[in-house]
Amino acid sequence: MSSRIAPTREVLRASAVRSYALALAVGFMAVPSMAGLRIVDQRVDVDPARGLAEFFARFDASPDLFTRDEFGRLADSFQYEIDADGPVAGESPVGSIEAVIRGDEIHVAGALRVRAAGAGVQPDPDPLAGGWGRVRATVPFDLDGPALSFEVPLNALGDTDGHFAYRLFTVEFGMMVDQVEAVAGIPNPTAVPLPPALWPACATAAGLGLVVLLRRRRLAAGGTGQLTPHAAPSQD
Repeated sequence: MSSRIAPTREVLRASAVRSYALALAVGFMAVPSMAGLRIVDQRVDVDPARGLAEFFARFDASPDLFTRDEFGRLADSFQYEIDADGPVAGESPVGSIEAVIRGDEIHVAGALRVRAAGAGVQPDPDPLAGGWGRVRATVPFDLDGPALSFEVPLNALGDTDGHFAYRLFTVEFGMMVDQVEAVAGIPNPTAVPLPPALWPACATAAGLGLVVLLRRRRLAAGGTGQLTPHAAPSQD
């Protein structure tokens, strides 16, 4: 009689990262529209010692975060959605959302609000909340032309281990323009700024490189990546 070891959280996460790399290689992680604010570059660096996630995004133009139309919709805006437990096998890579960072509230707060999200979270009655939960943190940001940067405490994101998946998207008068999904807290190749037309090729190269790196590490560890059955203890 034999039993199979249940996969650990680390094994599932490694599998999800491999799946994410393959998805990145075929270039489906960023799907830009033809108009509005596009994402040229972005990253999230995690500083466990300080308990902070450092966000950076560069758009193709300086965003207009204050002009509104007759319906109250902003000319440009953006939002980060955080899956604090991601990536999980079977997701790509953002699944359940535990926090959101909203550009929609800059024109009122003069800062970025981080709001709670997910199952069991009660919507904030504030009309500006967009149906999301309470404010967990309000953080300053720096916007230098098209370059945006800010820091958020990991606990405000619902994160406990410095690894999380996230989605960044931009909107123009309420309509989605561009989006990208990625994972924070894992080693990534240094990105070189390129014209938007070359980003699909860059994404393919980065994804294939990450797949090769993960395969080499697995082989160096002396394993095949498969769980092997262990004999159950004999009973007299």
